[in-house]
Amino acid sequence: MKEYESVGNMKTHMMVHTDERPFQCAECGKKFKERGIIVKHMLVHSGDKPHECPECGKRFNRVGNMKTHMMVHLDDKPHECPECGKTFRHRGHMKRHKMTHANNRLNTLSVEDN
Repeated sequence: MKEYESVGNMKTHMMVHTDERPFQCAECGKKFKERGIIVKHMLVHSGDKPHECPECGKRFNRVGNMKTHMMVHLDDKPHECPECGKTFRHRGHMKRHKMTHANNRLNTLSVEDN
């Protein structure tokens, strides 16, 4: 059994097991489980972009978005399509690309069936 430093920490954790979202954005009504998440969300409405790419100066509201963006400045493309060898910076882009191979196979099959 997991132990917590305070009852508050335990209550916060227990929300993981429910759909309870007590923190609501006054701007758009979106609800959140944690206060810290809504604070980050509010940057969407304020337009504040405190994180600047040191390479090109583009600004971001979240540091994670900036770090993802910074990969465009690198030649590193670690995600390789197992079908054709094409490489991608982001795993999700490679997975989306792999679907083109699946769709091509389906199209080939339906043409052969006719």
